[in-house]
Amino acid sequence: MQVFVFLTKLEDHVKFRAREHRVHESSTRLVNEARSGKRNRYDAPIVLVVDDSEDNRELCAAILSRHGFSVVTANDGEEAIEKALVYRPRVIVMDIAMPVMDGWEATRCLRARPETADAHILVLSAFGDAESRRHSHAAGADEHLVKPAAPEDLVARVSAAFERLRDAG
Repeated sequence: MQVFVFLTKLEDHVKFRAREHRVHESSTRLVNEARSGKRNRYDAPIVLVVDDSEDNRELCAAILSRHGFSVVTANDGEEAIEKALVYRPRVIVMDIAMPVMDGWEATRCLRARPETADAHILVLSAFGDAESRRHSHAAGADEHLVKPAAPEDLVARVSAAFERLRDAG
């Protein structure tokens, strides 16, 4: 039994490291392309996913990637601002309750910067009460979606946001 548990954990570790390596390669490629002025390899729309939960970030990134979006992730609001300035995502999926800087403060900061002021910010949070929704909109968020959200709902909202941004010019 112990050998089975060890092998299972080892297999999980190897899969995680391989996934981590692919994410790092993808992120490095996106940074280089962003710095060179290219949008990205396939000209796919870039979405920034911000969540302090690794599981939530990876799940959201996997869902959006499967639907043709290039995804960049951040662990907290401060990292979100840094990555938004490098990658210039048109849509940002933002959690609220995070360490270092919460999603509302990060949203206010992103709205205050000319480089990121036009990004569509979709709050994706477990906070679904009316006051939290008011805080999200007061901070500058365009939408507030409550976790757990259906994958098709997330994809539909992100796709609609890109369509609105494209139509707006």
